[in-house]
Amino acid sequence: MDRIGKYTIEKKLGQGGMGIVYKCLDTEQQRHAAVKVLPQQLAADPVFLQRFKREVLTLQRLDNPHIVRIFDQGDYDGAYYYAMEYVDGISLESLLEAKVKMEPLRALRIIRACAEALQHSHAQGIIHRDIKPANIMLTLTEEVKLTDFGIAKVLDATRMTATQGVLGTVEYMSPEQSQGRHVDGRSDLYSLGVVLYQCLTARLPITGTTPTEIIMKLRTQQVDPPSSWTPALPRSMDDLVERMLAKEPSKRIESAMELIREIDRVEGQISSGATDPSSISKEAILTSRQESSLWSNPWMIMCAVGVLGFAAYMFLPSKQADPPPESVTGTTLASGEGARPQIPMLLAAVRARGQGNFDCATDICNLILKYYPGSKQAEQAVKELDNIEQARKAAKEAQEKSEKPAPKLTPGNVPEL
Repeated sequence: MDRIGKYTIEKKLGQGGMGIVYKCLDTEQQRHAAVKVLPQQLAADPVFLQRFKREVLTLQRLDNPHIVRIFDQGDYDGAYYYAMEYVDGISLESLLEAKVKMEPLRALRIIRACAEALQHSHAQGIIHRDIKPANIMLTLTEEVKLTDFGIAKVLDATRMTATQGVLGTVEYMSPEQSQGRHVDGRSDLYSLGVVLYQCLTARLPITGTTPTEIIMKLRTQQVDPPSSWTPALPRSMDDLVERMLAKEPSKRIESAMELIREIDRVEGQISSGATDPSSISKEAILTSRQESSLWSNPWMIMCAVGVLGFAAYMFLPSKQADPPPESVTGTTLASGEGARPQIPMLLAAVRARGQGNFDCATDICNLILKYYPGSKQAEQAVKELDNIEQARKAAKEAQEKSEKPAPKLTPGNVPEL
């Protein structure tokens, strides 16, 4: 299949429980789109398909710069698809896979953009229901786009469970959603709180070996404050996360608008250097770095030797004041007007290469080349592309060698004893 309706397929972007996503060219509008083709078993269910089509029509009303737009939907050659705005970037999940704690201001900016998207959707009665890093897209300039609105609602209506891999990850669900209770906008805010916690600590607040175990913990287990894993965080950040992760919706932050106001308040305190009873000390910063997942992971230490050691030289913005220590250690992207991306994007490519995900690593490097041609970042991306191709070739040769059948013994090739 090289076409889906008016869309010409350029490459496959990914595959999951909700189908396959392709990067396509809209031949009529001459623009790129991400086209998702639903699995045959879902498209063949008339009840599901009717609900899904109705939900897509509702979602097309959403118009916010932080929400991925839905263009259209249709049937083609026995398959059902819908086309979305193509985001030239990577998911927040890809960055968090590096297990690096994010600088607080950067994390707040990402969460605030998501809150703006939720404020718009909640005002129209649309609950996302599946907030997680995989559904938060970032461009290279860190523009935030929230995707996959309302999908879980349709799946839930067809009685498909989380264990079938279609309702999302239970670690990000609110307690009421995981128990099948009624949900409203505060459920999305809980899920967004889990994402913020993960950005700040490089770990999830509640984990388990099975979905059932996690759901049970969601009811009763108290969450350690983020500062217990990242001592450099101010108390105001702990308070914000605690209110977002309240188990009872009535004790949670009431609305996305209230969340935006709280984020602005905390961000203002951090930016101005205002102190509170848990203000940052030099000892806390050192402790935070020592406990960072970056240094507790042997693979990451090896990467740090080869990549992070020269990050300060390669990525410092020119003619600007010295960046905070986190920029040197690769835990943040540069921020502000004219800022350039620092090590996490390249580190994500290195990690993807190490895991054998060569296409993902190549895409990340190409993003750097596209937005920053001729820069030092681009020079390093070119080197990493060479590393990726060498690793790809070595993996292919290793696979061919392992698949090569052993020679058969014949009277002419029996070895002498």
